[in-house]
Amino acid sequence: MELQSVNFLAGDSLGWVASLLASFTWSFSVLIYRYYGVGYSATWLNLFKGFIALIFFGVATALWGVSPSVSSTTFWTLAVSGVVGVVIGDSAFFAALIRIGGTMTAAIQSLAPSLTAIFAWFFLAEELTLAQVSGLVITSICLVILVIKQAPRSERLRGDLRENSSNGYRTGVGFAIIAAIGQAVGAVIAKPVIQDLSAMTASSLRLWAPVLLLFIWQIRKTDSIWNTIHGLVTGRHVLPLAIGSFAGTFIGLILMTYGMARAPLGVVLALTSTYPVWIMLIEQVTGRSEIGKSGLALVLGSVAGIWLMV
Repeated sequence: MELQSVNFLAGDSLGWVASLLASFTWSFSVLIYRYYGVGYSATWLNLFKGFIALIFFGVATALWGVSPSVSSTTFWTLAVSGVVGVVIGDSAFFAALIRIGGTMTAAIQSLAPSLTAIFAWFFLAEELTLAQVSGLVITSICLVILVIKQAPRSERLRGDLRENSSNGYRTGVGFAIIAAIGQAVGAVIAKPVIQDLSAMTASSLRLWAPVLLLFIWQIRKTDSIWNTIHGLVTGRHVLPLAIGSFAGTFIGLILMTYGMARAPLGVVLALTSTYPVWIMLIEQVTGRSEIGKSGLALVLGSVAGIWLMV
């Protein structure tokens, strides 16, 4: 078998690197949301992170020039992709977190890469190598076992439920499945039109429509535009939540979009979904948790899956 050298300046390689970096930024932002987002609704958190990211996109555009013009088809395709991925997908994700906790939500979210690969194969004729499929499956299985195994016993039994009932649990699982489907469908919709755009331009075009819709929804709840804006800028823990939004939604979305444009979607979603691994390693290093030998083995299994995919 002939070995070929890897050109790390090639499109796929840069897409893989960007996707892994996106998962790092998400692990940082998820930790912030976990500690400082308690007490906020799913809609508010989703709107806040999008609102902050749009501010940074506006600043970046002012500093580095106006974004190139895009066709109306591209503009509205990315808007629809953002509505599906952010309004539906991310809102369902936060709703699941509230009902079944981070463990089960992350486990069910591991469906997203496989769903994305299937959708991309069916609609976009994307194909994965046997090694990439094997890596995707290995990483997903290791992640599911790892997040469930490492969950505190209280969360495994109760799931951090606001609605501590079987109905609330089923609702949470349903939201988590919707989140995985929304993420997959949003990525597939965006893929064909982001190839010739900069990652920053494509990301900002995906974000404006979701933020607008969430803003209108929040106005309905507060009965005032001023009350909505005031709530966004004066809420508790605004600064750390803004830092998390900058890392996860501004930087993370740009990196993920860059990866989506240059690598197979199933691989991109699998790599970005590895953020629970980095969260656990961060907490291990900082002494917040102990992953143990079996947990370490699962982390290494996830890394092996990543190596197969790239």
